[in-house]
Amino acid sequence: MKRGIAVIIMLISLMNLLCSVAVASDIFPDLAIQLIDERGRPIVDKDTKEYVYEDHWASRSIVKSVRIGLIEGYQEADGTYVFKPEQAITRAEFIKMAMVLSTNRTFDFDTIPSDINHWAGKYVKVAEMQNVVEKGAYTVANLDEPITRIEMICILSRIQINMKGIEQNRQGNLQYTDTNNLTEEEKALLLHAAKYVLISDMLDTTTFRPNQNLTRAEATVAIMRIY
Repeated sequence: MKRGIAVIIMLISLMNLLCSVAVASDIFPDLAIQLIDERGRPIVDKDTKEYVYEDHWASRSIVKSVRIGLIEGYQEADGTYVFKPEQAITRAEFIKMAMVLSTNRTFDFDTIPSDINHWAGKYVKVAEMQNVVEKGAYTVANLDEPITRIEMICILSRIQINMKGIEQNRQGNLQYTDTNNLTEEEKALLLHAAKYVLISDMLDTTTFRPNQNLTRAEATVAIMRIY
């Protein structure tokens, strides 16, 4: 009898394990993942060694962006990589992501001579050539600083308009109460972004927080919307 109960308990445990694996597969259907690694950390992309926590709201976009080479994690002492989703993303990091993605990851950036002595200089140069950023706006002095929400919106909107040929939206009014200090161009690009919901909370709030820094998770989710 006891042996029978033990077998039943074992079968129930096995069923629970299989269910949990199925749930994980549903979360990331296009990835080979495991639930727990040897150190007890959840959800590792086996190909990139990128750790992404299952309960993080941006997990799907983070995993996909890493898999296509759009953004990298930070290497730890044990050789693995962590994404640090809540860390602020720099202007250099975001411009690289934006240009790699908007050129369909086929452009040879190494053939572009950079005007500035910075690892992201070649990406900035292409962004300037494509009228995605204003010439001279990004320099060695500010590329490693966190990017703001309004800067990101301007870049994404210009990619849609100037690179993807999407007609600029000029219809409607901004609902935000904290955008009085923006330039007219920034307001126009923000209006365009609002139509295409380039940030997930754009329709859910009356404040935009234009000068707030962007986290790596927020930037990844936003930029994947133009993918």
